[in-house]
Amino acid sequence: MKKSVRLSIAAVCSVALLGGVSSCKKDKTEPTCRINTASTITSAGNSLLTLSYLSDGRLSSVTSTGVTSFNRTFTYSGNMINIIDRDTTGAVTATYDVTLNAQGNVNSAITKNATGAIQSSMSMIYDGNNRLQYLISSGTTGTDTTKVIVAEGNVTSTIANSDISVFSYYHDKYFMDGDYLKFIQMLNFGALYVVNRNLLKSIATNTTTTNIAYEFDNAGKIVKATVGDTTNMQTINYTYQCN
Repeated sequence: MKKSVRLSIAAVCSVALLGGVSSCKKDKTEPTCRINTASTITSAGNSLLTLSYLSDGRLSSVTSTGVTSFNRTFTYSGNMINIIDRDTTGAVTATYDVTLNAQGNVNSAITKNATGAIQSSMSMIYDGNNRLQYLISSGTTGTDTTKVIVAEGNVTSTIANSDISVFSYYHDKYFMDGDYLKFIQMLNFGALYVVNRNLLKSIATNTTTTNIAYEFDNAGKIVKATVGDTTNMQTINYTYQCN
């Protein structure tokens, strides 16, 4: 879904550290930081994504300029997210209706064209611990079911027809803003359906392996992600707004 935002791969696809505070010390309030720009560099050209948020931290809009130009807005009502894509003239090019489950994860998503006709749909099936088990996608070519295998809090593999994808992780890093899979999900849905424990390192599908390498600032935030295989690479540079 949302071909305008997919950066290069399609994949099925926080930990709060609580410490005791001594009574002789003042509580320290950590700033809240959110990604506000993501510049992407690929062989096809460069784009700049600018993200804005509501006061409660939910994504409000994404504007892209450069080789890919569009504006995407997010409107929330109960357990629904309505997403509208517009081109540089302001004309609607597509809409997306996203439904969330009780835990706030994506339950389903319907893609419509500019005239409102349904183009495709996705639905997610979770287990009792809210871990994704199946992803069912329907479109003009039929319906596909992807089985999702989770171990130790991470999606370790997915099986879709004859395609098997295997995922690996940086086990010394937690799932955080700037993680490639988390970033793509937020851009596409404004919410998550895969919530891993650790930071995504690679995705191997059949004979192709996509590797993801990260760079961090002094505060531990991801400021750069390099994504790709031996023939196709892209770089994503993140900046944050903290308050």
